[in-house]
Amino acid sequence: MPSLEDIADFINGRPSPLRLSQYILVGAATLSLLAVFRLSQNSPQVTKNDHVIPSPLNTTISELSKEEIDHLPYPPDLFPGARDLDTPYGSIRIYEWGPTDGRKVLFVHGISTPCLSLGLIAQQLADKGCRVMLMGMSARL
Repeated sequence: MPSLEDIADFINGRPSPLRLSQYILVGAATLSLLAVFRLSQNSPQVTKNDHVIPSPLNTTISELSKEEIDHLPYPPDLFPGARDLDTPYGSIRIYEWGPTDGRKVLFVHGISTPCLSLGLIAQQLADKGCRVMLMGMSARL
């Protein structure tokens, strides 16, 4: 498994001695992402009759007291650079931080793994000069 230093060196364009198994792992992850994107192109189109769930920041969270917000499992300001992106399928919470001129790193988490689990490595890469982006889940009824 590559170390954080190996990943940061790779992202920042510095050569690192990655083993063959690490290249295979990166290749498999890339092919998996391409397969997901390919499948998403075949998904049904959203019609105007579909109900889109608005961002909780504009609905539920804005009605909560400070004490209630403090007890949420995932605080709305979990990471820096938070914003919401409205899509035809719902709202996606995006966190983006790090130097604006740094190498760009997009974290894509699984359906059962929240972006919270990637926060430590994202922060460490931002500290090493990378611009990182994490995305929350999108929802649709």
